[in-house]
Amino acid sequence: MYDLFLLETPDDVAACALSGVFDFRSVETVECDNCKLAVGFWDESFIPFSVVIDHEDDDTPLARAYPICIDCIAPAIMPGLWFSTRKEF
Repeated sequence: MYDLFLLETPDDVAACALSGVFDFRSVETVECDNCKLAVGFWDESFIPFSVVIDHEDDDTPLARAYPICIDCIAPAIMPGLWFSTRKEF
């Protein structure tokens, strides 16, 4: 089972940390696990991202937190928009 959290603001990151999902505030640089794009707090700005939690091993859910940029997670959070703008080959 997976959980998906969308972090659009620094307040969302704080809520994520307080709820025990993952504390990205303590990590200096966060990258998308798929494409390696910098996300989160970067150069005095905030780049929105998502966090996918894999509950395969319930003993260590925090060890399986994957940050994913908005571009990479777009098909999951906006499937209609992604499908309608996809080019047919």
